[in-house]
Formats: sequence, structure tokens, C-alpha cells
Amino acid sequence: MKPIALAGLIAFAAHAADPGAPPAPEVLSSRDMGLLETSPIIALRDGAFSTRVGAASVWVYGDTGLTTPGVDGGTWRHNTLSWTHDLDAFDALTGFADWADASGAPVTFLPLTQDEIATNALHQGDNCQVAPCNYEFGLWPGMPLFDPEHERVLYPYMKLWLGPGAWNFTGVGTGIAVGPAMPGGSIVRPIVDPQSSDPTLLFYEGEPFYVNASVKVRESGTTWVYLYDCSGGDGFTKPMHVARVPIDAILDRSQWRFYAAGGVWSQLATDAIEIFDGSDQLSVHWSDFLGRYVAMYLQPLSQNAVARVADRPEGPWSDPTLMFVALPPVRNGWVYSGTAHGELALDGGRLEYFTYVRDTGPLAQERRIVEVEFKNRVETGDRDADFDPVDGVMLSDVDYPGQICMGMDQHQGRQAAVQFRLGVPHPATITSATVQLVSSGHNQGTYTGTVRAIAQDDVAPFVGGASGSFTATYPMTAAGAAWTPEDAAAGATVTTPELRALVQEVVDRPGWTAGHHLGLVFPEMSVKQKIRCFDDLSAGTGTAAILRLGWYANGTPVCLDARGGEDALRVAREPAGGCGSAGGPSMEFVFGRIGALRASGGAVDLGPVRCADASSTGALVRAADPDQPVGDGSFYLVRASGSPDFGRALLSDGSTPSRIPAASACP
Repeated sequence: MKPIALAGLIAFAAHAADPGAPPAPEVLSSRDMGLLETSPIIALRDGAFSTRVGAASVWVYGDTGLTTPGVDGGTWRHNTLSWTHDLDAFDALTGFADWADASGAPVTFLPLTQDEIATNALHQGDNCQVAPCNYEFGLWPGMPLFDPEHERVLYPYMKLWLGPGAWNFTGVGTGIAVGPAMPGGSIVRPIVDPQSSDPTLLFYEGEPFYVNASVKVRESGTTWVYLYDCSGGDGFTKPMHVARVPIDAILDRSQWRFYAAGGVWSQLATDAIEIFDGSDQLSVHWSDFLGRYVAMYLQPLSQNAVARVADRPEGPWSDPTLMFVALPPVRNGWVYSGTAHGELALDGGRLEYFTYVRDTGPLAQERRIVEVEFKNRVETGDRDADFDPVDGVMLSDVDYPGQICMGMDQHQGRQAAVQFRLGVPHPATITSATVQLVSSGHNQGTYTGTVRAIAQDDVAPFVGGASGSFTATYPMTAAGAAWTPEDAAAGATVTTPELRALVQEVVDRPGWTAGHHLGLVFPEMSVKQKIRCFDDLSAGTGTAAILRLGWYANGTPVCLDARGGEDALRVAREPAGGCGSAGGPSMEFVFGRIGALRASGGAVDLGPVRCADASSTGALVRAADPDQPVGDGSFYLVRASGSPDFGRALLSDGSTPSRIPAASACP
């Protein structure tokens, strides 16, 4: 089903975020990466849900038109499937293979039953045996789900009764097909309701369909599947509902529960309530980077690609944030089928990849891919505090109500401390960290101090009345950052310099784990009337301090062996006993990730390098971390100690790879 696209329309949902919903996510940038690779035999393709299945990204589509007939003589498919082993979308996504016939034409992967095939034959052609003519049953897929515990892929689908012309279809119901863990093989539609005239369906016409999006969640030893439905809208709105079911019982309708008023999971589908205004195609997945579930979609009747976040799959969901505005279609065309592909996300969701379909003419379209870079926003909540020698630690400042202050006023020095609960695992690499505060307007002189972190695995809540200063009570990191905050007017945003070194020092602690609290301390001064004050959310005033954080989880430790010289680097998982002594000349190794680099001169120069496993003889320019997906952009470089270059690899013809010098930098 295609939503109408109105160029330039800004149509944010009227359904406001519920109380208790998190703030909307923040987008740093977006990058249109152009057209997604598509076989020339495909003229058009609706939909594009995808999921990770082993080392592949598996994509499913709705109506698909072909430029040349397949073996069956047809040029139209109601569902098709493709996959790629390229999981690094940063530099384009390639290598797609289609579920195809002997001629290479895509074929339907969701099978019709014998009854459906017989019914379609009766209604086929202008001179059909049974009216109405040229009607048929078809199946449109939803978001596939990989179930590794049962070595299967689940394919939610909608069954439709389709006639000739646009918009001429009726939803009959929805079910779930089951296939093997890798593309190919036999996909079946299990019988789930033997007493029904449509025994493969879980939901029927007139009920919610729960096929618009899905996400898996592991809780208390059970893997739950949350599935989303958008029935009941008027075309301008898409009220989303959510159901959940244990993945072991997903084919048993009696085990499904529906999110109802009061946070209750009801047995009755009619009890389901609206959780946000969404779209008939969207994606929902967990983002480590944002520390929340993220829903991404194109708003109905617009070109706006938006995102919402929630702490739970059922919400409450934030207001939408505009990620980007899609390119306009040609006249009378549409922009539709917008969805993110969570298996392609980099740095835990810092970079997400979103595709959409854009009509370019009658029965002609293109599918574009857009990279969206999010900001990580962590609020202090109610765990900040002040200290002065007279009043000790104050959870709410006595002299400056509703503020946290640092420096020294007319009488005494003041320290400030803030805490942030981080979803960063151990080990991880911090790529950026800054704190944003909102000025209260109370400033004197020029304050300069060195910001440090509390060197603890998990900082406990500050205790009011304590007599010791933060710097005297807590161990401090060796790393620090000098800061001279500007004399800002009340309400103005003030941002610290880069703090990633001191955050990294804390995250590197052996006892650190995701969910622990980071504490930052802003020291006092010994010179009077040099002070800066900011809003203190813990006192119920103003705006919380915000930590903007970039990071990615480190892979499993590996052994790097270059005993054969820098042209013969071996990369292997570290065994239980640790890495053995490599011997040979002294070598230097570097691990990096393509996705963390930005070229300032049009290219990134890594230097020529060959990375090879024990059986490889070909020259490679990078090797994947064994703990990362193939093609995710990880690489290792090796050089002789003190050498100005990384490697001296030779191509198959004996020549050295050409170099394109260009400065590069990490964001």
C-alpha cells in the first residue's frame, strides 16, 4: 500500500508523547548515499524489511515488477526476497543475491496453499471461470525474525485479495511462515488454526494484523517477540498497537497478549490501545548508542523520515524527531516504504541506515539509502550536587537555589559534581564526550578549572551534609580537561571541551559495566568572585545537564602474529591460555574501524597493507575483527617498529598498491 507523498509537507504527529516518555532523539547529520544496488531485471519493488541471519542481511519485499518475464512467463510478484553478505553500509551496500528461478528472475518466496492456487486459477483472465475476473490471493511480507535457538527464520505476512488497478485490495488476515536459517530451502506456512477455513492465519479480516514491524527482546530467560499493528487509521494517521508473544509459542494465538490501558497485557486484541502515531511500514530495534528502542519510519502524507525512542517496546514513546526530508517524487508519484535496517547499524547505533522508495515515473522507481548519525544524550536526572566548606555537600544549593555552581563567590569556593548513568559496556572505545549545561545567568569574573571524573566503577548517589569536598572524598582520574566556560546569559547553552580521555579512563576500569554511573567534578577556585552557575534539575529547576557521548563496543581480544613480516599478518581469536610469543622482529599493530574515519581530502589513506589468514595468499586491504560481522569495516595494520609506513604489500602482479594521500580524522 502506497501512502500519498506531498512534497515539503511537515506533518508531525498530533498524538503527543505520553507523560514519562523520554526526550526525542537528536540527529547530528544525515547523508544521502544514493541508490541501493538493485538487479536490472527489477523495474520496481515495494517494501524493504530486513534482518540479520547468520552472516547475511536478508531482505523481503512486497509487489515486485520485472523488466523481463521469469521462467513462468510472469513479470509480477507479490513478494520477493534477497540477501547480501555485505554488512558494511558505510561505503555502499553491494552483493545482493535474489531468490530467483533458472533465468535469474526473482520468484515469490512465500508459498500459496493448494486451495489458494486453485481459487486464483478460477478467477484468472478476462474470461475467467468464476467472477470477479483477474482477482487473486497474494501475500505481502512484514519484518522477518531470525530465531537461532530453533534454527529458523519467521516471516510474518499479510494475505490479501487483490484486483486490477491501484488500491484495489482487501486484507484477509495475517500469519507467520517458517523457513530455514539461511536463504533458500523450503519455506512453509504452518497450519495454526485447523478448524478455520483459512488455517494458516493467526488474525483475520476485522482484527488488528500485527505485521507492520517486530522486534525481539530477551527478558528473564524468555525471548519475546513484540509485533506492531497500525489498523484503525484514516490514512492521515496510523495509530500503532503492540502485541507480544514468547517466540517459542509465536504460532499459538492463545499465547499472544495485547498492550492495553493501565500497562496491562490483555488476552483480548480488542483491548489494545494506541501507543503512538506511526506508519504502515516502520522498523523497531534496540540502539546501544541511544540506550533505548528506536522506531524509524516515513510519516504518512509527507517526505519526513522521523525517529522516536522508548525505554520499552510498548513505550511510552517520545515525540518524533526529523531525521531528514526524502527527495521529492516525480509528479503524481509517491515516497514510501521507509524503514531502517538495524543489522547494518555501526557503533551500536550511532550510524543507522534507512531506505525508502521514490517514484520516478509511471511504473518506475528507485530505492535510496540514507545514513543517519545520532547524538547520544544522557541526562543527569537527580544525582548532581554542590559543595562548599560551610554547608558541605548540598543536593540543592542553599545560597543559589535551583543552581549548581563552581568557582568561588565573595565568600567561599564551590565545587559542582554531576552523574550520568551510561549504557556503555566494558570494554569499549569512547570516540567523543562533552557535557552541555544551561546557564542560570549568575556569573562573575572568569572561571577556569580542570574537569575530572571520579575514578570509581559505579558512583553512588551523593549524600547531602557530607563535610568532605568531592575532590577530597573521591579518587580522581589522572586525565582531566581544562575548561573556561563563557559568561553566558540565563538559558544559554554552555558546552565543555572534549572529555573523552577521562571518560575512557573510567570505562577502562575492570569493574565498569553498562548501567553504571559516571561522576564528573568541576573544582573550586581560590580567587573570589570567579564563579559560574547552571540549572540544577535535581532541585526541580531548569534543564538537566546532558552528556553527549560517542562510543563503540570493543571486539573479543585477538592475537596478532607477524612473524613472517608485515606482509604476512595473521589474526586469530585469543585462546584460553592467552596469546603466545610471536618472536621475530619487533612489530607495531593498529586496530581501527572504517566507520569511525572521516576523510577531509576526499579519501582516507590507510597505507598499503596485506592481512591474511594461514590459508590465504591474496592481497587484502583490510581484515575483519573475528568478533565483528564480515565487512563491518574493521581492519588491522602492522609495521616494523619505527617504520613510517604500515606494510609493504604487493598486488598479484607484484606491484605496490597506489596511494592517495589525504588527511583523515576521527569525529
